[in-house]
Amino acid sequence: MNYTYYLAYKKMFFRLGRALSNFSKQNTSQVVQESAEIEYQKVIKVLENKDNYTPEKAKIIIKNYFLLHSNNLKLGKNINWASNQVLRNSLEKIFSIIDSLGPGDIFLLISNLRILRIKNEEYWEILQEKFIQNISEINAKNIPSYALSFSHAKIKNAHLWNLIEQKIMSEVYPDYQFVSKGVCQLYKALGDLRIGSDDLRKNLEKNAKNLLNELTVEEIIKILIEHSIRKSIDPDFFELSLKKISDSIDNCDRKIIINALEISVSLGAQEKYIKQFEKCVLESINEMKISDFVLICNCYGKLDENRRSEERKEFIAKIEKNYMARRDNLLEKAFYNMVLRQVRIFWGFAKNNVCSNEKIWKDYLEILANVNDYDIDLALKGPVEELKEFGKGRNLI
Repeated sequence: MNYTYYLAYKKMFFRLGRALSNFSKQNTSQVVQESAEIEYQKVIKVLENKDNYTPEKAKIIIKNYFLLHSNNLKLGKNINWASNQVLRNSLEKIFSIIDSLGPGDIFLLISNLRILRIKNEEYWEILQEKFIQNISEINAKNIPSYALSFSHAKIKNAHLWNLIEQKIMSEVYPDYQFVSKGVCQLYKALGDLRIGSDDLRKNLEKNAKNLLNELTVEEIIKILIEHSIRKSIDPDFFELSLKKISDSIDNCDRKIIINALEISVSLGAQEKYIKQFEKCVLESINEMKISDFVLICNCYGKLDENRRSEERKEFIAKIEKNYMARRDNLLEKAFYNMVLRQVRIFWGFAKNNVCSNEKIWKDYLEILANVNDYDIDLALKGPVEELKEFGKGRNLI
């Protein structure tokens, strides 16, 4: 066969194979969608069936709350379940018989309401009381999941959390350990509410250290973020965590890289890690979003003067130049009050004495000066005043 014809046939069959593969994927996706829609409608029928709302059948309803969520994920829908009338009617019926439900049903309900992002205060008031009454029935290994549910609902009941901690410290630590999923859930629950004794947190940190080889880089980042907020971490655990992140950084997305840098700077990591993460951030600088600039600038703005090395200043200067060049485009895609949203960005630049575009600075400071004081959050009032002082010192105001 002529070699030219051979190549033509080869290319044709390659394209045909790719087309068939794409067709197969589309068909598979369509089948999954159709199946999920059928299952979703089945769940709706279960929830709408009044005969299912008895103590004996309540578990069926509660299990279907999870199926409601999972089938919608397959359908690619993003439903606000708190305003979904079918679910609201169902929850009213379930809570009307809640005093007749067993501990297992209560615990499952606690988990599934978190998955559905239901934060109804009345329901959670009831659930925490039921949880307290039945805490002796709980398998301690499941405590992190319930802790995360109460944290998600912003439950700060001191008695509830004391019982949770006592359960953990008497039945898990120090003799046993949570698996990686439980460690991550507990870190998030305690971190979101800023609770937990030093003893509990030390044991949790030790647990995480023992599981370091099992944790993903993303999970490690989330754990380290909680430590950066508390400004406290075991040096050995910190070093081992950064080593694992460093070894995998080339395969990480932009957000993880930026978080790794923020954590390293906040907790005072070795210079080699900070330099590596700064280099990685600069390599993807043109992909950075407003939220990325806020995180970096806020972090570098908080640096003590003795830690503002030439390397840090050089890095933040490059960040500032990129922001000024891309600012208009970034603001077009934003949905927030961008005047106040940018306070932390400009403040971080100001704290590092960086100002490459006086026109943009002057325009921004002029707009900021016209913002009503009562519209500025308490946490931003200090940075706003420092920005004004910086502007005056650089003749920008």
